Amino acid sequence: MKIRAKALVLLALCGSASAGDLVLKLGTAGNYRYHRIPVTGSVTVSPATGDITVDPVADAGTSLDGWCPASNNPGGPVFSQQIQASTGSLPSSGGSVTLSWAVTGQIDCTASSSGVSGWNGGIVTTPTVLTLPANTGTSAVNYSFGVTCRNNNGTTSGGTVSVSVAGTSGGQTNPECSSRPAPAGLTRQTSMTNYNLSGTLNQQNNEFPLGSSVNITGYVPLLGTSFNQANQVARLFLFPDNYAAMQFSTSGVATGATGHVQWEQVASGVFSAQISPCPGDFDWVVDGNCKASGIASALTWKIGTKPQTNPGFYCYLDPNKTYYINVVSADNGTWTTNTCGSTYCTWLVSVGAL
Repeated sequence: MKIRAKALVLLALCGSASAGDLVLKLGTAGNYRYHRIPVTGSVTVSPATGDITVDPVADAGTSLDGWCPASNNPGGPVFSQQIQASTGSLPSSGGSVTLSWAVTGQIDCTASSSGVSGWNGGIVTTPTVLTLPANTGTSAVNYSFGVTCRNNNGTTSGGTVSVSVAGTSGGQTNPECSSRPAPAGLTRQTSMTNYNLSGTLNQQNNEFPLGSSVNITGYVPLLGTSFNQANQVARLFLFPDNYAAMQFSTSGVATGATGHVQWEQVASGVFSAQISPCPGDFDWVVDGNCKASGIASALTWKIGTKPQTNPGFYCYLDPNKTYYINVVSADNGTWTTNTCGSTYCTWLVSVGAL
């Protein structure tokens, strides 16, 4: 180790000195700090250059000396517990999973991109609770979650963990849905690309990276937190001749609670949306308050039993039941007619409580 101290050296040496501490006085007049570097060998000073040679330097500093040798320099964060999930599997209805880890020395931790709201490349903390959407397919859907933590000295991976959502028998979650199929000619779209709109429209799905794949089998992932979270706006990118069936649940929602979903005009596209206990149900919803079509329209809902008199304009939903918001880019009844005239249709939707 060679230190060019010259005027900064408090301890003037000629020739060699025995082991001890090399003391440096660093700073400016009136604002000096003393730094002690432990030495286990010898210290020599070159009369010609003033260079101070310390050989060898101790492998540890002293408390509060402001110095730490490279061999003792802390690296990246250290995981005492890599990322874990509260469960490795969920039923076909989906549900909540808690991700947790234990790490020291971190500045921040970043989630991998998983296509699930709240875990898409942003900063995360432990524990984090995520909601995984229902799976209406016959095969299980697997989700992988990873975390990486960093500090000024480096980056450390906290590993990955997988959680599966079971498939359903025959692809149906409700027996009554066997007699309420989706219209012929329509295909259910289960994921979308979070397109870059090139500055023509504001990018709303900010918690998902541009160009990433977003699962749209649940309404929660699209909007990010919950079905009845006020002031949320999202864009659903839907292909022609496709529909989205986005599942949500009224479990835990108080009787009498109300809310609404509404959409605004984007170009000339007409969208139709219906709330039903069955995915892809466009032809079998009887209650006119549970379906709407238009360039701009809305659906308003309420938890509870529909009264026989003065029901108002609500689509009444049973407590503790699974429902779907079924959406297609078509006018009411003409389900396979593309109304947006583009490669994909953009549904600008917002949600809120009344």
